[in-house]
Amino acid sequence: MSEVNTIESLGQRLEKLEKYIDEQVTPRFDDVQDDHKSLSERINEYQKRIDKEVGELYDRLVADVRNTQETLLADFQKQLAEIREKFNARVKEEIAKVTANEIAESLSKKILVTRPAQRHEKADVVVRQATPAELR
Repeated sequence: MSEVNTIESLGQRLEKLEKYIDEQVTPRFDDVQDDHKSLSERINEYQKRIDKEVGELYDRLVADVRNTQETLLADFQKQLAEIREKFNARVKEEIAKVTANEIAESLSKKILVTRPAQRHEKADVVVRQATPAELR
C-alpha cells in the first residue's frame, strides 16, 4: 500500500507543481520579441488599410471639388454671357435712338473753344471765367 500512497502523493505534488509553474513562469525574451513582431505586423497592416481609405477619401473629395468648380464656372460663364447680352442690347437701343441728324445738330450747337470766337461766328455757348473750384 505504501506504493499506492507514494504514487498518489507524487500525483498530488505534480499537480501542485504544475499550478505553481502556471502561476509563476514569466515569458521568455524570445516570446516577448515574437509578440512585439506580431504586434508590429498588425500595426503596419492597420496603417496600410487606413492609408488606403484616406487615399480613396482624398480622391473622392478632389473629384467632388473639381466637379463643383466646373459647375460653378459654367454657371458663372452663363450668367456673365446673359449680362453682356442685356448690356449690349441696351447699348444698341441707345445708339439706335440717336440718328445721324441729331448727332450733326448736336455738334453744330456746341463749340469746343480753343481760340477766341470771332464776332461773325455764331456760338450758342456761354463763355465765362472758370471758378477756382472748377480749376482744381
